[in-house]
Amino acid sequence: NERTCLIFEHERLKTNLDLCIDEKQHLMQKQKQTTNEIKQFKLRILALQDQINKLKRNNQLINKKNFINSSSTIRKRITKKKKPKTSCLEMLLDQNSTFIDDFQNESSILYRTLPSKSDKFNINQWRRQRRYRTCSLCDCHTQASFMKRKRQSSISSTIPKRKYDPLKKNYNNKIRLANSCHHDTYSYHIRKPSISLTTQKIPTKIGAMRRRIEQLEMNLADSKEENEQLTQRLSTTFNRINILKTTNQRLINECNKLKTDYLTQSTLPGQENRRNDSISSDGGENNIDNLCTRLKNTSSDAARQRKLNKTLQIDNETLTKNLQSLTEKLTHTERDVASKRSLIENYKSRLNEFETNLNRSNEKTINENDEERLKSLTETMEKLRVSLDSYKNRLQAVTREKQILEARYGQLVDEHQKLKTHFEDIQTKHRLSEQQIRQCRLNQEQLNQELLTARRLTEQQLLSLNTKSQDTLNKMILELNRTQRRLNEYERFTNGFLHEMIRRNIQMNDTLKRAREHQKQRESFSMTLPGYDTAMNTASKILNLTQDDLDDIMSTTDESFQGHSKLDNGDKNEKIRQKVSKLLVSQEEFSGKLLKIFSKKLDEIQEADRNLATIRNT
Repeated sequence: NERTCLIFEHERLKTNLDLCIDEKQHLMQKQKQTTNEIKQFKLRILALQDQINKLKRNNQLINKKNFINSSSTIRKRITKKKKPKTSCLEMLLDQNSTFIDDFQNESSILYRTLPSKSDKFNINQWRRQRRYRTCSLCDCHTQASFMKRKRQSSISSTIPKRKYDPLKKNYNNKIRLANSCHHDTYSYHIRKPSISLTTQKIPTKIGAMRRRIEQLEMNLADSKEENEQLTQRLSTTFNRINILKTTNQRLINECNKLKTDYLTQSTLPGQENRRNDSISSDGGENNIDNLCTRLKNTSSDAARQRKLNKTLQIDNETLTKNLQSLTEKLTHTERDVASKRSLIENYKSRLNEFETNLNRSNEKTINENDEERLKSLTETMEKLRVSLDSYKNRLQAVTREKQILEARYGQLVDEHQKLKTHFEDIQTKHRLSEQQIRQCRLNQEQLNQELLTARRLTEQQLLSLNTKSQDTLNKMILELNRTQRRLNEYERFTNGFLHEMIRRNIQMNDTLKRAREHQKQRESFSMTLPGYDTAMNTASKILNLTQDDLDDIMSTTDESFQGHSKLDNGDKNEKIRQKVSKLLVSQEEFSGKLLKIFSKKLDEIQEADRNLATIRNT
């Protein structure tokens, strides 16, 4: 029993050690996954910071939007050759007022060739950046410079200059200028849609900004939900780590208790050791059963943790897919930016050509059609005043939206700071978990050493028990052989004694029958022959024979009668022998039955002796 208990304890301790190693590996994998998730959170936070910075820049550029758009609609006329601060747009608008509208149409055609609806967000962002850029050929960067240019252009348009002589109308030069910019000819009917198209730009920008803000709010909400889920998972993992620590400490304490019990048992004497061994074996079995139940619970917890890890891996895969889609969008936007830059360079080259052509045409046809141009300019100025009033109203709405966006931006900054603090807390918890894992490793090493010592002690005990058991088995085998020999001798004795009893019984029965027959013969001869007794006495005296010998001699005549009686007695004796053999072979108690059989035979022999004695006395 002690040997089997020790073997079971040894195997259970092995299984416990294997399970502890598996749990350790599982915890290490979880630690790696948590570090990867923390890295992903860092990247997510950096991306959010970039988005916030972009929103700041866009909000700063909203103030300049109206002035830049209005500068695109105002037409100016070049009056001086050597004026250093004249802009390219003024030169173009003096010659052809539909240049901006046609430029918008061309840009819309180019955007149709770009990717599908999924990339609209990046395209709108690029459009905003493009609208907020200033001209690289002029110095129109601020509102003050723009207003100065406006005043100069208005003065130059109203006051004619003496330098330029009047020239004839040159329709071919107009056609060349229009073809160089890929626009239609100068006409009053084509000039009308310029204001309507420019007025449609601002609401589209506002809608795009609102969509952008809504998308950012949705992304922030998603990030908050993901952070909450991850914090919950981290809390569950920390709780499970604490539970595993407590279980490991309990196992260590129980192993120490078993060691102390074993040492105390070795110091006690022989009888007390046996008693204590029986008690300790019962207690050890109970402890081992408790350990098995605890190990089952820990294994179930480990399976649950593995399922959670699988779900985390699926979430990571989805995040990687989202990153791939974002990278693809970035590549599309980069391509768009490259194409737009090439277009801008082309437009710059065209503008340079256009300036050269204008200089040439101004030298030839400066004073041609001044009255018609003055009329057209007055009409355009009135229309531009109306459009400026509408733009002012829209600017007020934009400023209100800007204030709302600034408030939202402040909220986003506060949320970002909260996320930073939460991230720092997660890092501290992660460090604590690493320290706890190190302590678990040290405890595991101590357990391994203790298990090795326990294994050596159990092996020594098993060897001693094997030697003792072999000695006892040899002794038992010798005793069994001796008892077998004695039993065989007893069986032989019983069989021989029975044969002798049967033989003597047969002899006594034969002698009785002979004596009775001789007595009957004597009686018959004495009745028939009166001198028969005297003759028998004289014959015995002469021959020196006893009466029995004479009876044997006289009994030769009646052998046939005696043969039948012997057969009957033989059948009875064979039945008795068969009963005795069955009793010896059977596993039941047969001592009483054998005594009955032997007592019957002894009684028969005694009766036969008595009858012989009575017959001889007569």
